[in-house]
Amino acid sequence: MNSDPESIKQAPLTNGDLYRRQMAMLKSFLEHGAISLEQYRTSADGLTRKMHLQPKK
Repeated sequence: MNSDPESIKQAPLTNGDLYRRQMAMLKSFLEHGAISLEQYRTSADGLTRKMHLQPKK
């Protein structure tokens, strides 16, 4: 078995994949007190606008 990272083929990430990862990271920052609720809202709103996606409710 070849465990070389470059030999492992992965499907390219979509905008939706990247958006979900970034939103999860922002939520984690908020939960751990690294950012305030206001910072979370500002960043989440900006990310949503820039990526032309809507968060899932």
